[in-house]
Amino acid sequence: MAVTAECQPTYLTCGHSSLSHREVSGRLRSGCVVAIACLGVSCGTLLLGCQIKEPEATMAFVSRAVPKIQPSTSLASGPWQPHASESPLAAEIQSADARRLSVAAAPPALQYPSREQASGTSTRTPSRVHSSDTVKVFWGFLGALCFATVWSAIRRAWQSVPAPPYIAMAATTGTIPGAYGQPASELEGAVWKAINRADITEIDDVGFQRALYASLEGIFKETQAITRAQAEALMANMSALMMRLGHVRRRTALTVLLTSLERFLQNIFEPPAAEARASSSSPRPTGKGGPTNEVVGVVDGIRQKRLGGGDIIVSEMGLGTQRWASADFNAPDEALCHKFMDRAILESGVNLIDTAEQYPIPSDFRRPEGLTEEVIGRWHKQDPSRREKIVIATKITGGSNVTRRNIIRDCEDSLKRLQTDYIDVYLLHWPARYSPQANWGQSLAYNYDMEAAPWYQGAASFEEICLAMGELIKSGKIRGWGMCNDNAFGLTACCEVAKRLGVPPPVSMQNDFSMNDRRAEENGVAEASSPIHENVGFMAYNALCGGILTGKYMEPRTDKKTKRGRFDEPGWGRTLYRYYSGPALASAEVYKKLAEKNGMSLTELSLRWCKERRAVTSTLLGQTSMEQLEEDLKYFQNPEPLPDAVMNAIDIQHMRNRLPIFSSDDPFVDWDGRGDIGEAIP
Repeated sequence: MAVTAECQPTYLTCGHSSLSHREVSGRLRSGCVVAIACLGVSCGTLLLGCQIKEPEATMAFVSRAVPKIQPSTSLASGPWQPHASESPLAAEIQSADARRLSVAAAPPALQYPSREQASGTSTRTPSRVHSSDTVKVFWGFLGALCFATVWSAIRRAWQSVPAPPYIAMAATTGTIPGAYGQPASELEGAVWKAINRADITEIDDVGFQRALYASLEGIFKETQAITRAQAEALMANMSALMMRLGHVRRRTALTVLLTSLERFLQNIFEPPAAEARASSSSPRPTGKGGPTNEVVGVVDGIRQKRLGGGDIIVSEMGLGTQRWASADFNAPDEALCHKFMDRAILESGVNLIDTAEQYPIPSDFRRPEGLTEEVIGRWHKQDPSRREKIVIATKITGGSNVTRRNIIRDCEDSLKRLQTDYIDVYLLHWPARYSPQANWGQSLAYNYDMEAAPWYQGAASFEEICLAMGELIKSGKIRGWGMCNDNAFGLTACCEVAKRLGVPPPVSMQNDFSMNDRRAEENGVAEASSPIHENVGFMAYNALCGGILTGKYMEPRTDKKTKRGRFDEPGWGRTLYRYYSGPALASAEVYKKLAEKNGMSLTELSLRWCKERRAVTSTLLGQTSMEQLEEDLKYFQNPEPLPDAVMNAIDIQHMRNRLPIFSSDDPFVDWDGRGDIGEAIP
């Protein structure tokens, strides 16, 4: 990126006025290597019993071999040192750098013996090493060893002088980094000079952003050394550097810098009228937004609700796709999945499809992860008008996979499989951090030992996640974002960090929710999601507890070869054990009798109860047949609420058996801290 002559910052120079940090470090390393080599030579001489001359000559050799380096160059020295003879701003920058980096003073110069002191005048005839010579050689070894040790200690002490993290970052990269290894422009040099000029000690300190903003303002406005094209290239280069940095602290620091710089440049460059008109013609819905869960319309009897505080509108019933085209014995194939979408979306009032890059589950070599997204993509590509009729929510795999780089890369991969240029809601499948909620809340307590786990030390911060999602929104690749299998802490932290960084906050939380799992209403999620607090929507999955709340598993199997559903599969059985624990089955039995007493099926009672919950925006349902889909549509199209007596009876049973899927009536004594699916239970 070249800078035009009229915009060129005149106070910068590309000449080297002194040794750079890397050059000094290189010479220090050379000194250590020479010292160790001398020690090796001396050891070899003693062991081989070679004849040597005066031992003092050995020390003289060391003195002559090791260069007398005085690392007095400050970290501020480098290709962008300003000339004091130029603009007043340059002098100000130079003096500020000198004051701030004075702590990086050089260590005292190393003292070497003079050649006259080191060399002797003995006239003895060389001979085999005698006892007195051996003592002298021993002291020579010791001196060489001490020399190398002291030199290394001085080097480490000098390098450990505290410096603002961005200066350390610049020193690590060696030079001001350009995009993809290209030389940096003078404009980028100006930005780094602004960073060095700001008094920064904490990467997340509000004072940093203020100091950086002031420095940028001084450089850009006083020199006017920037154009729109240069600003865009600069942002791309900074983003490329952030992608290359592996250290979590430095990467987080640069994301904060990137956001601050972006805000500053937006204040300088107002979008042209032509760009504003182009953005207003986007096919995606636009609007001011409002309270989450607000009913904005009804389509074929199914209410359409606002998801979060933005303009994403979803149906109160969504299509869950976890097992679409999976390796399950009764999984719907692609043709049947397309029929599901034809019926629910084109012929009824459903518009929400929930999927993930990890679907289908279970998968195999013929039905790999990502296939479900491809099935959805092929369906809506049959008719271009279908994309505008659906809201697609998909997820990035959680845990250590969640980094800024992976969030962007995995999103782009999902876009390709879905054959679309934007995703409506992009979710973390489970948190990047450790959380008991990540294993569906089966742990009895928060495990503090997990905080010391190696993978947890490098877990993506809330800042990194929010800024990555903000990038995707700004680039038009997603409309909103959220999290899944998380808790009130994760939701609130993401919302507050996003607001502080100027990034759109999450619009959705997705969790397990049913009559047998009402934690979201009691553990702070519903409170945090309220329109008067964080204003975040809620998607409920497993509203039928994997099929337990349909009643089909309560009847004994007469034929062991006939499978009623996935609970009869060996693989699924242990994974979903929480749904058919003793307390869970006992609670389901009570609800089944209540449903029959009121002339309905257990499935109807379960789904209509979910529909009544004020905190729920949409209930995600998976089907294996068209009959199941028709049944689900019928219950959500029913405008009548459940009678108060029925709702009250459900609450009474809940009070008697409050958390059935997290309880067990058969805990074994030697469980060694592990649950039925291997999750840690402290």
